[in-house]
This record gives sequence, structure tokens and C-alpha cells, in this order.
Amino acid sequence: MTASTASETAKGAARTAVQTAQGTLNTLTGGLSKLVSLNSVLLEAYGEASRAYLQQLTSLNEELAKFTSRRMKEQSDARQSLANCKDWSDALHAQQDFLQDSSKEYLDEAARLFKMMSQATLAGIGPFMERMESLPRELSSSKGMLTPFNPATPTGSTSKAA
Repeated sequence: MTASTASETAKGAARTAVQTAQGTLNTLTGGLSKLVSLNSVLLEAYGEASRAYLQQLTSLNEELAKFTSRRMKEQSDARQSLANCKDWSDALHAQQDFLQDSSKEYLDEAARLFKMMSQATLAGIGPFMERMESLPRELSSSKGMLTPFNPATPTGSTSKAA
């Protein structure tokens, strides 16, 4: 091999190395750009979700305080009713009525709290789900950076089975 052939081979290898490095840099820069835009979308969603979730938790705390207050008043009324009973039969009926009413109220309250917690959960994830739907396809596709969660499918995947 002559010196000029060796020089040309070395230059060709150097050009290939530079092109490969530029391609890698372009890929990384494109990925970084996608990551930055995804990050800003998710930060915005996080702020919105936090506010909505805290509002729901505040409502939940208010409901628990109201329920506790009602129960304390009803327990006080039940004690007064028991004190006014003339015999054991009256006391048994008063206590039976109190227990039936209490059971119904606790079940109703559990249903209200379950509904409120469901609303709080949806308020917390809603902004993320909305943002995921509005992301450019290359960010939200399975070939992109992430795949959005879809609670409607058994595995959570949004892709259709082939």
C-alpha cells in the first residue's frame, strides 16, 4: 500500500467517523428536544393536577367534618332519648332505632366518600391524560419516548392487538 492510498483510506475513515458522530449527536439532540418538550407538558399537568386534587381533598375533609358533627349530635340525642325511656322495652326500641339509623348513615357516608375519592383520583390524573392525548404522535407512540396509559384496556396499553 502506498502512502497516498493509506492517506486516502485514513481520510475516508475519518469522514465516516465524523458523519457517524454527527448522526449520533443529531439523534441525541432530537431526543433531548423531545424530552424538554415532554417535561414542560408534564410540569404543567402536574401543577394543574395538584390544584385539582387538593380542592377535592379539601371537599373530602369538609364532608368528614360534617359527618362527624352530625354523628356526635345524633349520639347525644340518642343518649337523651335513652334517659327518657320509662322501661327496658322503650330503651331497647330507642337503641334499635339508633343503630338502624346509624348503620344507614354510615353506609350512605361510605358511598359519598367513595364517590369523592373517585373524583379526587380523576382530578389528579385528568390533566396528565389530557396532555398525553394532545402530545405529538412521536412523543406518545410506542416508538417514541412513552406510551400513554389507557385504563379502558386490560393491560393499560393503547395499542390494538394484531
